[in-house]
Amino acid sequence: AFTVGGFFAGVLHKWMSLRWLLVLLSLGWAASMIPLVVVAGFGMLLFTRMMLGFFEGPAGALVHTGVYSWHPAEKRGQPGAFLASGASLAKIAIAPLMAWL
Repeated sequence: AFTVGGFFAGVLHKWMSLRWLLVLLSLGWAASMIPLVVVAGFGMLLFTRMMLGFFEGPAGALVHTGVYSWHPAEKRGQPGAFLASGASLAKIAIAPLMAWL
């Protein structure tokens, strides 16, 4: 589902603006977990995780597109590095907190 959703990122970006596409993806991302609250089972978990992957797939490419559009071509390395390292550093920083909770 992640790959299928990522495949549609370019196609969707041609039809709507980046801002509205990111809003649509975030709403879909949030809404994909709501059915799990109503029916908690393995089948529902599998379905909701696949829907989450479908909406999460295009997010990385679209976020990079948005960040790169704010910077000139010769200065795009630093924002790209921040995006790439931010995900890893957040996991390292949050893991001890989650273990403590």
